[in-house]
Amino acid sequence: MSTDLPPPAGALRPTTRRPAEARWIVVLGVAVTVVFTAVVLLAVRLRTDGTPRVRLFDPSSTRFSGFALPEPFAAAPIDLATADGGRFRLSDARGKAVLIFFGYTRCPDVCPQTLAKLSAALAEMGDGAEDVTTVFVTVDPSHDTADVVRRYLTDHDPRIVGLVGSEAEIASLAASYDVAYGPAPTPAPGLMPPGAPDGHGDHDAPSAMPATAASAAAPAPDATPELAHSSTVFLIDPAGRLRVVLGAEASPGDIAHDVRAVLRSGE
Repeated sequence: MSTDLPPPAGALRPTTRRPAEARWIVVLGVAVTVVFTAVVLLAVRLRTDGTPRVRLFDPSSTRFSGFALPEPFAAAPIDLATADGGRFRLSDARGKAVLIFFGYTRCPDVCPQTLAKLSAALAEMGDGAEDVTTVFVTVDPSHDTADVVRRYLTDHDPRIVGLVGSEAEIASLAASYDVAYGPAPTPAPGLMPPGAPDGHGDHDAPSAMPATAASAAAPAPDATPELAHSSTVFLIDPAGRLRVVLGAEASPGDIAHDVRAVLRSGE
């Protein structure tokens, strides 16, 4: 006859760890994970000879406010007459950062706003602006003569260089920088966007206007139509490479920041 003995006291109760012991296990696990990750990153980043192998992240990707080209390339050459009667060649600006903006003097919004931001950026840079050349290229050569551009730029920083040229010269240069420009679209008959139509940026939904009012607001038949154009600012580094592209949303601080970054690179 068998005799069943009761199990020892506590044998049926699950074992539990004390809180202090559990915390030490968690801390140890985290420490091991951190050390292991650091070793793996170091092994991937360096070859046996100590030279970089794989860049898991690029710290310079956050160095610029604008869009930094992953692989900078030589900027298209520029050789145009200046509004003050001189000549500007991009190659002569080697060793300096160069800001380039394409626009026209009759532009109602984007151009004066962008030139004002460029002027403010130069002012923000102080003495550092001596290492920057800023140029304004007109895309309206039939209207923007050298004298017109020169007088137009008197409202902005005097260091901004105005560039003029023939239709063919401007078209060729704009194409080299992928700058689009042309007559701004006109509103449909009987409709007129709020405010003056300018072909720039976004507008609210158009509001209906009587056809007679729209006709009265339209420019004279012989008036030159307004132009729509790209609002990009190009930043070229001291080595003559296109480095950063800044959009219309860029602030003067963004522009100054990116110019300083390009100059600090020493490339």
